[in-house]
Amino acid sequence: MTLYANIKLCLGGGENIETQRDFMADPSTLPDAIAAEAAAHDLDEVGRRWLEMLVAADPTLPLPTAGAMVSAALHSPLGDTFHRLDDALGGLNDVALDDLTTSQRRVLLLLLDDLRNRLEGLLMALTMGP
Repeated sequence: MTLYANIKLCLGGGENIETQRDFMADPSTLPDAIAAEAAAHDLDEVGRRWLEMLVAADPTLPLPTAGAMVSAALHSPLGDTFHRLDDALGGLNDVALDDLTTSQRRVLLLLLDDLRNRLEGLLMALTMGP
């Protein structure tokens, strides 16, 4: 089988490949299509949110391709770490910041600044590529 034939097969035969742009006429169907794609790749809530972010960032990306990309990222060691981090950070919206003491804020701000610096370094490394 040729590379082109493999690509067509992986992308659902190359026909009726839906992108976010295809849902502009009826945007109410996009969440259902994303849910179906997430289910096809056995994505949990974090993976589904990543899929939503990916198709929002690139409206021309076919949903099956986006689903495969997210699934592959989740199965990488870095993706696994990000998944755990994303999952852990999901509860931040429920944290009562008013209850923190000044000393607690000081320590947490220091840790958050360190984390930001480390993530910015990783972002630079990923952006630069191999």
